[in-house]
Amino acid sequence: MNDQDRQEWHRLFSAALDDQLSEAEGTRLNEVLKSSPEARKLWFLYHDNECSLAELKSPAARALPMSRTATSTTTTTNAEAEATPWWSRLRPLTGLAAGLIIGSVSAQALYSAVDYSLRRALIILEESFESGPPPRVTGVSLEPGIWSGDFTEVVAGRADLHPETGGKFLRFVRADYEGKAHAQGSYTGDLYRVIDLRAYRSEFVDGGAVAQVTAGFNSLPFPDTERYGASIEAYALGSAALASMADLSEAMETRNGSMAMSQKHLRCLDRDSRTWERMGVELRLPSEAEFLLIRLSVIHGKLNQRREIFDGQFLDDVQITVVRRDPLR
Repeated sequence: MNDQDRQEWHRLFSAALDDQLSEAEGTRLNEVLKSSPEARKLWFLYHDNECSLAELKSPAARALPMSRTATSTTTTTNAEAEATPWWSRLRPLTGLAAGLIIGSVSAQALYSAVDYSLRRALIILEESFESGPPPRVTGVSLEPGIWSGDFTEVVAGRADLHPETGGKFLRFVRADYEGKAHAQGSYTGDLYRVIDLRAYRSEFVDGGAVAQVTAGFNSLPFPDTERYGASIEAYALGSAALASMADLSEAMETRNGSMAMSQKHLRCLDRDSRTWERMGVELRLPSEAEFLLIRLSVIHGKLNQRREIFDGQFLDDVQITVVRRDPLR
């Protein structure tokens, strides 16, 4: 990104937040966000800072509206519950200006806030499945830096479905894994990864760090009689807890063993394979956290359709970022 691009993006984003985009500027903003992953990250930071500043102005702003199809549950231990994530308010690219919460801060103040966040944002993971080994299909792996879980495959773009970024994406194949003792009746396809946070602990020793996990989900068209959902979960763990777990399944089901957790559920993926549905969670990291476990899932959404096989559900552009918030008092 050069300085000219950055100036244009700041101008467009500021106009969007002030609800002052012209039709031509709206078209240009859509083009920028569709073509540039870097622009999308900066756009997310604009939303993030605008939301935080609005919360300081008005306690009522903490109750942000949820998206129509999503439900969210967040539980934290030794950490303050976060406000509804900013991305739950995002709209499709064709109507970005509509429905935004408008802040009353000046453009200069907003630029300063964004510049501060850019300096303090730590990108931990960017994964679009372009390279590296395919995910293991042996269930949950406790080894950091490894994708594992149920049967999946990395596939290239196709005529009826293009990757969100790059040339490849992940397809969920089955809701079970190699050697699963009771595979029959499984209906959730899971993908896991453990992230080692110990190199970044100086950033959140004061309790002021928040992990943001986002991912894009998509589906081929499916019958009206069926429904597919998606979810993202994040768990903060200590090394002792991680070392003592032979299998994380029970701990995740009971919400034990983690210092803090956050989850987001999208109850119904749409039937338009041309659009990726982006969702995410925020999790304030306890000062003693050493690892982050993420779980990305697709789900057969109706009782009468539940089966092990998935017919065309996909994942792409997984991003994990640690950003700064005001420390808890």
